[in-house]
Amino acid sequence: MTRHFKRLLEIDECLRRKKRYTAGILAEELEVSERTIFNDIEEMRRDYAAPIASDLNRGYYYENPDWRLPTISLSKGELFALVLGARMLEKIPIYCTFTEGQTPM
Repeated sequence: MTRHFKRLLEIDECLRRKKRYTAGILAEELEVSERTIFNDIEEMRRDYAAPIASDLNRGYYYENPDWRLPTISLSKGELFALVLGARMLEKIPIYCTFTEGQTPM
């Protein structure tokens, strides 16, 4: 997992807490700049459709608390390759060495 995606997960975790998180507080807690937090929040909104809102009293928060940040993002091609690889592995015979008197299963 990249450092960047790990930080997005950490922001997600913070926003789920019932605590007030501003860009400054998030930046301090995650040891990055406020600009990085602004960019990460914008990316979460744009690329992951995160329903993040903010106001002066609450800071950043999820408008829909049931929304989840996807932890594995695969393209259709990657998913196809994964399924194809799994099916190919199912076809490969597995050879085991048995001592005399043993039977498989």
